[in-house]
Amino acid sequence: MIPGSFQRNRERTGCVWTGLLLCVVAAAGCAVNPVTGEVGEARYRAHMAALLEDREAYDLADRARRNIEGNSALALRLIDQAIGQQPRESLFYGVKGDILYAAEDEVEAETRVLEAAPGC
Repeated sequence: MIPGSFQRNRERTGCVWTGLLLCVVAAAGCAVNPVTGEVGEARYRAHMAALLEDREAYDLADRARRNIEGNSALALRLIDQAIGQQPRESLFYGVKGDILYAAEDEVEAETRVLEAAPGC
């Protein structure tokens, strides 16, 4: 039996395995579309560059989350660094709220996160 997504792909392109080939090719690190022959390496690198630039901020946020219970002062410094690097990431403001809440300063947590979070 052909999975639904492959069946729809066959109806659209006439090829059952196009979707599967795209998955296999992507997993192998090749960026060649077997239908069009497009090599998407430049587009892939452009998208990955932005993610790699933000990687340090997400690592800082992860470290902050791990330190919420044990060392809230360190956690707060780490999340502030992450916010400094990527101020548009709402997840970081949530982590900051969790840190302040864990430090039993609920009013301060709500006030600071709402003031700092862009667009809230």
